[in-house]
Amino acid sequence: MNGIEKLKPRVCDLLTCMGVPNHTAGYSFLHTAILSAYEQPELLSSIIESLYVVIAQKHKTTAAHVEEELEYILLATLLSGNHAMQQRVLHTLHYRQPTLREFIEMSLQYMNANRTGG
Repeated sequence: MNGIEKLKPRVCDLLTCMGVPNHTAGYSFLHTAILSAYEQPELLSSIIESLYVVIAQKHKTTAAHVEEELEYILLATLLSGNHAMQQRVLHTLHYRQPTLREFIEMSLQYMNANRTGG
């Protein structure tokens, strides 16, 4: 199993632990965003022009729809998700809502620092 295949269930676990509502398109988009950033870190330097387009292509939708769903899912998660887990992952951002870039970067850092099972 390659790195991305090992990462997929870990991303699901992390998003679930943080309280990301998994019944929305935003969950799928966020999952794809994290995996895409893992595979191509340069996508994070241009979220709107690059990452949203990659996600939209993978999910056969528009970049505008991706942006709207990701904004919604981040806000919904931060308002009603698992705040203790969010503090562990987003520890330096307790005073404000993270940007999508920050959320993805910190999620990847958290998973990298808390590797289990090789």
